[in-house]
Amino acid sequence: MAGTADVSGEKLSGAQVVVQVAAIATDNSRRDGQFRGNVMAADTFPTATFTLTTPVDPASLPTDGTATTVKADGTLTLEDQTRPST
Repeated sequence: MAGTADVSGEKLSGAQVVVQVAAIATDNSRRDGQFRGNVMAADTFPTATFTLTTPVDPASLPTDGTATTVKADGTLTLEDQTRPST
């Protein structure tokens, strides 16, 4: 996995995360083989990419290190098809 993040002022203004599909693994090798082959065609489409399209303002995030969830609007590209994603 690799990625970039752009910060403008106090907002996350841009970001991109690229995942090598063939590197995704679970505790079940048979499932992994199906996922990489029939489901994701990792040999033909080796990456999955999320690109942020709307800035994220971290001002509402807890400052004490508490885990939280943040909504991030963007696009997800799988198998050369790009669709909106949150």
